[in-house]
Amino acid sequence: MPKVFLSGLIVVGVFSGCMALTIFFVKIFNGDLHFQSVIFTALSALSNTVLALVAYWQLPALEKTNKASQQTTKANFLLLLTEKWMHEDMIQARCLLHRQALCAKNKDQLQEIFSVYIVGLSQDPDKESIRDFARIISLLEFMETVSILCKEGHVTLEMLQQLFGGSLERYFYYLQGYILLRRQCGSPPGVTFKSDESLYRNYAQLIEELIEKS
Repeated sequence: MPKVFLSGLIVVGVFSGCMALTIFFVKIFNGDLHFQSVIFTALSALSNTVLALVAYWQLPALEKTNKASQQTTKANFLLLLTEKWMHEDMIQARCLLHRQALCAKNKDQLQEIFSVYIVGLSQDPDKESIRDFARIISLLEFMETVSILCKEGHVTLEMLQQLFGGSLERYFYYLQGYILLRRQCGSPPGVTFKSDESLYRNYAQLIEELIEKS
């Protein structure tokens, strides 16, 4: 028999019993208000004690249920991150960056090459270039969001490493030149904001933590 159902029967039984005893003693000692008050107080104390014992008995089951609920929530959260990472635009952005890395003649200047490439996309009025620029920025924003979630304790660094592998460090390396450019020079064309040294700060801090642990 489930503990919750059994506990309910116990509570109902105790309450009914206390009420019956109270009525019984009131009838016996009709007119003696002092004794009636003592009996009522004693039965109330007995009822509260039994309820406390029942609650304590249920505590392990409640803790187990709460733990299972937390695990389910965390699993769903990780699945949502994975779905976002595998979204078509994210895959397209990673393909664009990978293509640039393969085509780069000077591997020592990858960050500068990526920075020039992304700025070029932001300045090109062609619709496809605009979409490619938005895809890459979305990837960067996603990494910043994931880093904030890790910082706030919603997901651990170890979980992120298992989900994304070396992608965390790889794309930061690819995009670091562009990040530094935007920190110094401000917004891309069409948007107005001042230079901000804290731009993508959480992503940078996450990478620093990864490097320290490696």
